[in-house]
Amino acid sequence: MNPYEGKSFAYVYQYSKEHNDLTGKAYNMFVHTNVLNPMKYVSLRNMEVEVVAMTASMFHGDENYVGNVSSGGSESILLAMKAYRDYYKNSHPGCDFKP
Repeated sequence: MNPYEGKSFAYVYQYSKEHNDLTGKAYNMFVHTNVLNPMKYVSLRNMEVEVVAMTASMFHGDENYVGNVSSGGSESILLAMKAYRDYYKNSHPGCDFKP
């Protein structure tokens, strides 16, 4: 099957050979770097600080707000569960919480 004829199954997107060559070169330039590393990409850290501040503002957070940005998927779900667990433990001091 020729993927450039548009008859491929879902999630296979072929635009042109030139486009594939360009995206392949871009991928090869950054395949061994973690674009979510704020130590390498300082602007990412600045963006994270801004996103956390905006989110805290939307949820009427006080001066003690904290947060971070994750890459999504399982990590985000686990972080949300941990945040709620910690919140519950702190807001129910008499609760004998055992994970």
